Amino acid sequence: MIILLIIIAIVAVVYVSNLPDDKVANHATPFESAFISHIGQDPASYICSKISGGSDIGAIRYLFEVIEAEVEKKSNCKSPGFDFYYSKAACKQEMKQPVVNSQKVMVTEERMGNKRPPHRWTFEEDLLCCRRFFEQYVEHRCSMDLQFFAQQLHRELPEISVGSLRMKAQNIQQLCIEQGIRSSLAAKPLTQYSQQNRRAFLQVKKEYGL
Repeated sequence: MIILLIIIAIVAVVYVSNLPDDKVANHATPFESAFISHIGQDPASYICSKISGGSDIGAIRYLFEVIEAEVEKKSNCKSPGFDFYYSKAACKQEMKQPVVNSQKVMVTEERMGNKRPPHRWTFEEDLLCCRRFFEQYVEHRCSMDLQFFAQQLHRELPEISVGSLRMKAQNIQQLCIEQGIRSSLAAKPLTQYSQQNRRAFLQVKKEYGL
């Protein structure tokens, strides 16, 4: 009888050790449930939908990590991370990393008492800021803090200060108010936006069918 019990115990240990990782790693399930409740899709399907929409991998990772942080905070559970779900995405394909335009004109630094001249915004930079704003505060209606949003955006536009990016978001907030678009950003709007910023905003508004 003792020998039989030992044999059964050995078989059980071998069976458990050979289980696939996704059967053992149940720690991801609470996060996935919270993610579905927040977004309406599981993480892998969400990534897949963004790939199908033509977004580059850097933008998808950035947006996923923002949502991930909010879900973790609200549900008190840990995410396995973007790479884990990207590897599970059924529509995963080779994606090009964003290409930095080597011909981009750089603002010449004029030394005037060691002060740099104000940054001259390009239309592409205004467009990127508007798109990120719409992703966070119009499409997903996130409750992300303005300072954190500006810091995350600074990773994509390192030549622009966090303070300037924060003010740009406040300009976009004002444009949302004027255009009757609801956003979830809890920050004071700034009315002194440029016409270039307004053109970029209207283009993104059209992209979203608003």
